[in-house]
Amino acid sequence: MPIPREDIYDALYQAGKKILESNPCNIQTSAAGTTCHGGKLPNCCCVGCKHLGPTGCTVESLACKLHLCYMVPKDKDAQFIALRLLKETARLHGVPLLARGDKDQTLGVDKNRSGCWEM
Repeated sequence: MPIPREDIYDALYQAGKKILESNPCNIQTSAAGTTCHGGKLPNCCCVGCKHLGPTGCTVESLACKLHLCYMVPKDKDAQFIALRLLKETARLHGVPLLARGDKDQTLGVDKNRSGCWEM
């Protein structure tokens, strides 16, 4: 019996969350705002997203959880490679990667995909 996409989504999200616990983007929040990579980028990838709350993301967006930007050294970074493998696993199991989309939007339960895009 195939594993439901919802279960695959949840397992991949949790695996991605564990990989990012070390804060590879070096996200820092202060009174002046949120920066990434030690202030090299004035805005993080998630700035402007409708799901960004005062303490981070307010939904479990798989595509966002499995993303690292160009500032992280991809060819040498074990975290990037691990996240890339999780992305491939999602694709192999037919789980779409919808940036800035919550779980219901990504899995098609919520048909409103305004502000989201496929990765």
